[in-house]
Amino acid sequence: MKFLNLNWEFWIALKYVFSPKRERFTGIISLISIIGVALSVGALTVVNSVITGFKEAVSEKILSLNPHLSITYRNSKIR
Repeated sequence: MKFLNLNWEFWIALKYVFSPKRERFTGIISLISIIGVALSVGALTVVNSVITGFKEAVSEKILSLNPHLSITYRNSKIR
């Protein structure tokens, strides 16, 4: 049975969050856990983006000092 054309996972979540007063504690705990998971996923996304940016910046700095390929003459001395 569909409730307002929602998928069953969302319908069950709404059922627990907006439960009657005798089961209000379950709804509060469910709401806190949903907010916690949402904040955790958001924080993980931000940290992953920052780390990726630092990785690109560091590899750019390292490659500017020591390139992948160094071309020298065969008989020249390395300084």
